Amino acid sequence: QLELGDADWGTAVLMEVSTGEIRAITNLTRKGEGKFVEDFNYAVGMNLEPGSTFKLASLMTLLDDAGASLEHYDTGDGRMMIGRARVVDSHACGDVTLREVFEHSSNVGFALAVNKYYKENPRRFVDHLYKMGLGMPLDLQIPGGADPVIFRPGDASWSGVTLTMMSYGYALRLTPLKTLSFYNAVANDGKMVRPMFVKELKQYGQTLRTFPPEVMVPSIGSPKVIAQVQEALRGVVNDGTARGLKNPYYSVAGKTGTAQIGSSNQTNDAWVIGFAPADNPKIAVSVVIHNVNQYGVEAAGPIMRSLMEEALKQ
Repeated sequence: QLELGDADWGTAVLMEVSTGEIRAITNLTRKGEGKFVEDFNYAVGMNLEPGSTFKLASLMTLLDDAGASLEHYDTGDGRMMIGRARVVDSHACGDVTLREVFEHSSNVGFALAVNKYYKENPRRFVDHLYKMGLGMPLDLQIPGGADPVIFRPGDASWSGVTLTMMSYGYALRLTPLKTLSFYNAVANDGKMVRPMFVKELKQYGQTLRTFPPEVMVPSIGSPKVIAQVQEALRGVVNDGTARGLKNPYYSVAGKTGTAQIGSSNQTNDAWVIGFAPADNPKIAVSVVIHNVNQYGVEAAGPIMRSLMEEALKQ
């Protein structure tokens, strides 16, 4: 996929939902024509704008904190000035419910919804992100982890467009593993567990120490909202932007993301994150491909589908 998309690098992680155990991880960097090496752990050390994959956090905040319903939002032709920010969708969605805003990944819809409830008090929106554990460092068992970057009102980097941009995954930075840990928490009925790389230490065949699963946040949301967003993630695969992840053998829940790099719209970070089986999640997978001229599901979707197929047939 890196060769097909002429991408700079890519990372993929497979995590066990209930324990947080990292079952597989790979990071590949392009080093010339047809040559790829594993020289940097992008999954744990590279902070990126998560783009549309962050809309899950916005949706949960709207439902759990603001008490938003699945009301309608008129996104027009997908181009709109919201405050001082010009917000653009990849395709026109028209008049849609909040769930459809999520399924079709409308930037305009999320900007409208978040501004409706938080324009006068953006700190409340950011505080709820921290409450869900998104601002919490992972404190991994291996070195090199990058901490989340989520600005608060009053910070030097906060401006009049920050809230709007955050609503659809810009103006903040998370690693692929941090973002995956949030999705894993949704799959785990709200319980956020720390990603685990080391399960046991042995010497001469004798166990010196074992590492049990660690809970970072006991519940990132109410049971009702967790159930709602689980269903919404299934809807993204069944009816929305991640239809390429559908599989005849098991159900999938997930979200795609295409985060534009810089001011040019020619290259992107292509994201896809999800879990399966959707009705009884066992594994959660994150795939990110950097600097590619494709959308998230085109570049990263086939990798996720292949990983899930291999893992679930074991």
